[in-house]
Formats: sequence, structure tokens, C-alpha cells
Amino acid sequence: MITPKKLPSGNWRVRVCIGVDKNGKRTFKSITDENKDTVLIKAYKLISNKKRPKKKARKDSPPKITVGEAIDNYINFNSNILAPSTIREYKQIRRNRLQSLMGVSLDKITREKIRQAVNTDAAQVAPKTLKNAHGLLSATLNFYCPEFVLKTKLPKKQHFESYIPTDQDITILLNAVRDTEMYLPILLSATLSLRRSEICGLLWENVDFVNNRITVKHAVVLDDKNQWVTKDPKTYKSYRKLSMPPILIQELEKQGDKTGNIVSLNPCQITNRFASILKKLSIPKFRFHDLRHYNASVMLALNLPDKYAMDRGGWSDINTLKKIYQHIYEDKQNSYDPLLSDYFNRFIFHN
Repeated sequence: MITPKKLPSGNWRVRVCIGVDKNGKRTFKSITDENKDTVLIKAYKLISNKKRPKKKARKDSPPKITVGEAIDNYINFNSNILAPSTIREYKQIRRNRLQSLMGVSLDKITREKIRQAVNTDAAQVAPKTLKNAHGLLSATLNFYCPEFVLKTKLPKKQHFESYIPTDQDITILLNAVRDTEMYLPILLSATLSLRRSEICGLLWENVDFVNNRITVKHAVVLDDKNQWVTKDPKTYKSYRKLSMPPILIQELEKQGDKTGNIVSLNPCQITNRFASILKKLSIPKFRFHDLRHYNASVMLALNLPDKYAMDRGGWSDINTLKKIYQHIYEDKQNSYDPLLSDYFNRFIFHN
């Protein structure tokens, strides 16, 4: 409320705030007249004509950048946190996936545009690839537009049933590669459940011949520049000390130079050479990674505790172990089938 003040001269004065200076200090204009009502009229007229300050943008308003630029920034902001292989995958997504969104301004993004982009890519890539792309988009939007609720229906995950090699398959495979550079990688994965990246990251200094243990503490992966780099293992649980079986100890002891890396191959070379080897053998085809499935299934067949199996394989989530890696051997299943059939036969016909 404006209250005029009478001056010693007999005039009336009122001070009206007309704004703030660059330092944030309020500025005033004085209105003086010998008539009190005139002062009030002039003051209210000044207030009504005063320009209202522009409404400041909300702090959570999306910046004026495109989705593509936001993803680039998100990757850069997390460059020292994300694994080199993850950065490589993110940059591939940025170049190749959800391309209809990359030029859209963040403040113009809608669920409809996202659904259209997902629908386009769904016809071209596997559901897992699309899920990863959508995950990067979700993380970026959550960073820049936390109020934006992302609800997108993604394609159902495809059922993939890999072949799990049997003991006989492993024996044939090891005999075929004995005295070659592939013998150690296959033996390390089959007996210790090591990933390709972990095998390539093993150093001789990680081997303890006194206690017959090997320590997994490095992994070799491709970075975003397509260079092989050494990093920490995939997860915290991937740091582990593993007891070595006699067959592996004997093979390691036979090696000559025990400096630097135990295996001289990189992960891609292991994969490619493994595929070439299987083509020459009369056993079902399977991936090098399926040697980890083989190891997990052996532990399951031996009724080893889940906690032990998780520590051996470097799994932090028991669901990953059970749903993805542990399988029942076909030959074991064949031995279980008669037992189950006999149980139901006795249960049904004797009750």
C-alpha cells in the first residue's frame, strides 16, 4: 500500500519502486506534489505503466539443445565413470539408433516421437539392441528432464537357447587344440568360468603357484576409438581369487616366459579362432562364451551352493546365475526323467 509523506515544505511525496539495478538493489522514483490525492494518482499510474519483468524460466526447463547433443553431453559428463566398452556402445547407439530423435529439441520431445523412433528401429535390430538404445535415451532424459515420464512399449525379448557343451565335447575340443595358443584360453574359461576379457587381462603376477590360486583383477576391452585397453573387471564381484584345478596348474607350469600377459590373444581373436576350430570338429556348434555356461552347469550338477557358484563366476545377481547360466545337461536330464516318471507312476496309480 502506498502512503504519501508530508514534507517540511508542505508538499506530499511518495517513493515508488521501479525495479532493481545490476547488483540486485531496488531503485525508486520520487513523486512530489502539493496535493496529496495528486501524488497518489501519479504513483498508481506509474505502477500500472511499469513493465513487468520477464518470467524467468523454470530451473528444471529443458535446455535448448537436441536429443543428440544431450546424449553427447551425457556421455562426456560420465566419461570417467563409464567403462570404455560402455562408452563405445553408447557412441554406436548415438550414431546408428533412434535417429529420428537426434535432431529434435529436448523441449519438443514427446512420447509419440519416441514410440515412432522405437517402432522404426524394431524392424531393423534385435530387441536387446533396442532395449540398450532406449536405456541410454532414458538415462539422458532423466538427467536433463527429470519431470518427463518415459513410457515406451519395447519388443519382447527373443528366446535364445544356446547349446551347452558336454564333458565329452570339452574333451574333444581340448584334445584338438592341445599345444596351440587356444588351449589355455579354452581351459581357463571351462575350468574357471572366465570371460574373454578377463582371460586376456590375466598377468603372470596374478598366478600364485604356492597356494594354487589365480586372481582376476583386469579385463581387456575395446574403447570408443577401437583400441584394446585394460580396465577393471566388469563388476565388483568380478574381482575374485580362484582355486586352480590340477590340469590348469600343470599347463601353466609348462609355459616358458612367465612375464606380462598369460595369453597373447585379444578377445576378438579368441572368438574368431574358436569358431574356426569348431568348424573342423564333429561336435555341435556353440560360442566361446558358452564355456561359462558349461562351468556354471557343472556346478549345478554337482549341487554346489549358489553362493559358491556366484563367487566362482563373478556374478552379483543370483537371478543371472540361475536364469541365464545354469542349465541341466541333456545327459543328466535323461537320467532324471525315469526317476520323475516312476514317481508320478507310483503316485497316480497307487492313490
